[in-house]
Amino acid sequence: MLLNTAHQAAATPAPSRLPSTQPAAARRRARACAHVRTGDLSRARHTLTSLPLAPGTAATLAALRDPARRPPTLLRPIPEEVRRAAAPPPTRFSAQIVADALRSAKRGSAAGLSGSTTDHYKTLLADEEALDLLAVAVTRLAAADLPAPALAALRLARLTAIQKPDGGVRGDAFRRLASRVLARHYAATFDRLTRPFQYALQARAGTDALAGLLRASLETDPGTVVVSIDGRAAYDTVSRATVLSQVSALVPSLLPFVQAFYGSTSTYLWRDELGEPHILEQGEGLEQGDSLAPALYALAQHRTLAAAAQVLPPTATLAAFLDDLYILCPTPQARSAYNTVTRAVAAHAGVSANQGKTRIYGSLPQAAPADLADLGPAVWCSDREPAARGFVAVGTPLGSPEYIAAHLEARLQEHQHLLDELPQLPDLQSAWLLLTFCAAPRAQHSLRTIPPSATTCYATAHDTAIAGALAALLGEPNGLPGAAQEWAG
Repeated sequence: MLLNTAHQAAATPAPSRLPSTQPAAARRRARACAHVRTGDLSRARHTLTSLPLAPGTAATLAALRDPARRPPTLLRPIPEEVRRAAAPPPTRFSAQIVADALRSAKRGSAAGLSGSTTDHYKTLLADEEALDLLAVAVTRLAAADLPAPALAALRLARLTAIQKPDGGVRGDAFRRLASRVLARHYAATFDRLTRPFQYALQARAGTDALAGLLRASLETDPGTVVVSIDGRAAYDTVSRATVLSQVSALVPSLLPFVQAFYGSTSTYLWRDELGEPHILEQGEGLEQGDSLAPALYALAQHRTLAAAAQVLPPTATLAAFLDDLYILCPTPQARSAYNTVTRAVAAHAGVSANQGKTRIYGSLPQAAPADLADLGPAVWCSDREPAARGFVAVGTPLGSPEYIAAHLEARLQEHQHLLDELPQLPDLQSAWLLLTFCAAPRAQHSLRTIPPSATTCYATAHDTAIAGALAALLGEPNGLPGAAQEWAG
């Protein structure tokens, strides 16, 4: 029944909506306040500051169907021994485990094709018997122990196009819940299996630790460079054969669930600006929005990184934050290290390097080595003017003092967009909460990962901007009184 309903929904144009009499900005601010009232401040901030969705045009559809970014079929066959692997007895998830995962899920999530949302399942938290039954259902789905038509229905998902060539996938809420339970259950296992390279999973303050490693290496040895490599459409192109092989070998109890959703071509529904449905198929990659996807990607990439590390010289260090890869090595070894890692990841994980985002930087100003010329003029960063001499790693600028200052100034301008929105919200309480819990803390990552000597002006400017926003909310056009200004700073 679920499968038939989903097919009927795909074949029926969405009902046209009457145009709202409110301007788009007013509707966006009203949505943000609604998110605040449900306690989802992060989503409220994102509503105010994110780019709108991509237009529902033929050009967007063509970008979503680009086979280079979203392969429509499997490019590598899944090994037969993986398909036929006998999974161990399924893990029995208690009602408490399911309840904890449900409580941690964000409220207000959009519905998948079935129409169900996480909020619907949260109503079961108040009914002990219903929660027990939900735990049984989650256990069965985690073991892929459902009728084939039910699994096929749960595989269908809605695709949302954002303003870049990727798309966000919105799967069924029940499947998302099961994936969340599994991700939490195996978190420590994933962390152990992907060390020492991966900083993005269970490692606490992973971005801070990785940024600190890179900065310390550059500052202590002027002859060291950082080779920064970004995967091209990494989540959409990572080899499912590699993912499943790694899961089968390392976490076999997870294989039935992963194989049920990534063992064959996925089908997504996207609607254009007229509400007409379009079917998109994807044979490789993982779904952005799947709670298991980061860990599955890290598992698929780990064997490759381990093999590459064996080939790299002892003077090189390899680290990763999901598909963002970093190699620390002496300058003469930069090109060979780049070749070793990128070729290994492409060959075994199916992810090619995005050469346009590759950066190589060392703290010593010098011309680019000759063997880097074919990578393009933007790759080598150490011969640029001081204000452009550097690059950003896991959100942290690494480079000359002038580069760091320019980056922090750009961050202030980015933060100001949210501050400008707050006085225009129709609800003062919502604006206050967003100022306190979203806007004010936004400087903390930079203050943690950049030396204080480079952030003094940034911190002062940030405090001044926060005080100005507070004055605007309180209706003080001339700024806060002296004592209040000192308290706000």
